[in-house]
Amino acid sequence: MEVSEKPDVVLVNFNNYGYARMRFDADTQQHLIDNLRYMTDIPMRTYVWRTFKDMVQYNEMSIKDWFRLLSNNLKFETEE
Repeated sequence: MEVSEKPDVVLVNFNNYGYARMRFDADTQQHLIDNLRYMTDIPMRTYVWRTFKDMVQYNEMSIKDWFRLLSNNLKFETEE
């Protein structure tokens, strides 16, 4: 199957059918930093937040990008 356009985000662990230690590439990371608040699927959104937390913990995401993620999205978050 060929995809005509690059998707904005591909989540490997869709619907918790598998387990993988995820890391986002630069394009995906920037897209999610700018748009995570629009993701309506709560388990998937939670999974993205956890992945970003892990990326900071393992020094795979800058603190600057982490704070941009928080400032863009945390005020819209409805889940703990």
